[in-house]
Formats: sequence, C-alpha cells, structure tokens
Amino acid sequence: MLTPWKSYRMDLQRAPQRFWTDLGRIEAYAETLCGFPLGPGTLDQLTIEVRANAARAAAAAEFGPEIMAAPGGDDLAEAVGALFDVIDRRPDAPITAQTLSHDNEAAGDIAQAVALTQLAAMADGTGPAGPAGPAAVAAASLADQFTTPRSWGKLTQFCDWLNGHEFLPAKDDTFQTAALRAIAAHQFLLILRPFNHGAEITARLAAFRVLRAAGLPPLAAHLPAIHFGATADQYTELAVEAIEGGGATIAFAVYAADGMATGLRGLVRALRDAQTKSAWRDVVLQAFEGRERTGDRRRRVLLEDLGRQDAPVRIGALRGLSPRLTDAYAGKSEKTLSRDVKWLESQGLIERTLKGVQPRRDAVYTLAHAA
Repeated sequence: MLTPWKSYRMDLQRAPQRFWTDLGRIEAYAETLCGFPLGPGTLDQLTIEVRANAARAAAAAEFGPEIMAAPGGDDLAEAVGALFDVIDRRPDAPITAQTLSHDNEAAGDIAQAVALTQLAAMADGTGPAGPAGPAAVAAASLADQFTTPRSWGKLTQFCDWLNGHEFLPAKDDTFQTAALRAIAAHQFLLILRPFNHGAEITARLAAFRVLRAAGLPPLAAHLPAIHFGATADQYTELAVEAIEGGGATIAFAVYAADGMATGLRGLVRALRDAQTKSAWRDVVLQAFEGRERTGDRRRRVLLEDLGRQDAPVRIGALRGLSPRLTDAYAGKSEKTLSRDVKWLESQGLIERTLKGVQPRRDAVYTLAHAA
C-alpha cells in the first residue's frame, strides 16, 4: 500500500525456505495449542508465568535493564503486564489509530512515572549528578504524545493497510497470517515512530492485539515479546536496520517467525507434559479407588513416584526413588517389593523392560485423550 508517507509492503519473495517452514510450524503448533483439553487451573498458572516474562521483556526494552534491575523493577513489569490484561478483556477490539494511541498513552503514563522517579533521585543525590538531563526532558515532553503533526495520518494509513485485504487469511492459514500481521504491526510502528515515548511497549501491545484477535490464547500471543526479550541484542540490531532503512526487512520477519514457531513448540510440549501429569493422577486415583489397606497405600506410593521418572528404574533401585518410598518399604523384604511390582504390572499400570520398570505411558495417553 503506497501512502504519502510510506510504502507499506512486506516483500516476501526473497524470503528463505525456512521462513515458509516456520509459518507452517506456527499454523500447526497454534492449532494444536488451541485444541488442548486442559483445565483452567493449569492454563491459568502457565499464562501468569508467560505474561510476567513478556511484561518484563517489554519493560526492559523500553526502559533498559538498569532500571529494571533497580528497586521497583518488579512493580514496573507488573504495570506493563496490566496493559496486556486490558487488551485481554476485549481481545476482539479492532486495531485503529485510536486504539494504538490509547495503548501508547497508557505506556506513556508508565514512562512518566519512571522519569519522575529519576528526577527525584537526582534531587536527593541518589541519582546521576549534573543538570536534569534526559529524565527531565522525558517528564516535560510526555504531554506531546505524537512526534509530528502528521503522525495521526501515518497511523490511520498504517491501520488501513494492516486491516486491509493483504492480511485476509486464506483457508487454513489463520494463524500464520496473524503472525505475519503481528510482525508487520510491530516493525512498522518502530519504523514510523509516531509517538514520542513508549514505542517499544506500544509495538509489543499491537502484536499482542493482532494475535489475540486471531484466536490465539494469551500463552501464545505473548511469545513475540518474550522472544525479543530473550534475544535482545539480535532484536536491537535488526530493528535498527529496519528503522534506518525506512521499510520492513525480511531479516526481521525471518527472525520473528523463527522465534514464534520455536516458542509455540515449547508451549505445546509444556502443555502436553502438564496434560500427562494430570492424566497420570487420574490413573492413580482410579486404580486405587476404595483401596485403603496398608499394602495398597504402599503400592500407590510406588506407582506415583515411578510415574515421575523419565526413564526405566531397576527394581533394586525402586526403594531409593524418594524418602517416602524408602519409609514405605522400611523393614520390608525384596519379596514384598517384587510382589507389589507384579501386582501393578497385572493391573496394566507398569511394565518391565530390559532397562528396568516404567509406568505404562499408553495408559496415561488413553485417559488423557478420552477426557
């Protein structure tokens, strides 16, 4: 899209093959992620952790690692996290010049608080010596949200492009199209520089808006911010390259897509592990329902602790898997342990291999997918 200010275009013809592979991975992993039948407790805890990482990464990009490491850094990250939460309450809100300006205004409020804190530190001698400098300038100029009188026009034209036909997903391309749109939103907001303050936070909020509107859960929508924070040096280099060039670069798009695909794969694995653990607890509950004898309680401990192992365990090493298992078999003979193993095996809960004893993972799989 050609405007009086910029040519909005992502030239993907020069993209390497791995870029298209990553887009396919994004689509596949996102569909898998959205289909996980997990309870709200598991998802809530993972979402809280991911949101905290994304907020801290966004705050560090905006204010620098020194400020984040200073007292109050955690509060600053929490304030940025609250901006993500506001978007989460209405994830389908359209991306317009008004919404982007509102996001930036909220980010500017945080920047103003940081600037005023710096000024106070200078005044009482705990901050850098000399004249007020950048902190005072920041605090004084925050009332001027836009960089130029033409910034609003730039934003309007940009949103028209972002919401236009170029980003309409084809069949089965919903999430990879959303990923491209999120990358474009982030990159062009840095290139256009419509705002005096809060540019980094605003760009991350815009990408989050795009991904949430496409139907991705917050877990996945936070991934770009986390990736950019975890690879801050590479991010800065590619972002500066795009800003100085005045247009979107394929290098940034390739880098962002790879990070998102890798992050989605990690989330799918984490959720699968959480799902397996939840299903294993159900297997144990079902196997020992109504069984309260001493021997049953001992076998249950054995099954629970064996289920936490990632590799087969030799029978002779079973007693030492945990302190409670050692206590359960204190004073018991090897014959007792062998009988317990045989009973669990007869119930289809464990199996013997050449390397030792291991839980029946197929029992966990069956239960997890029957739910």
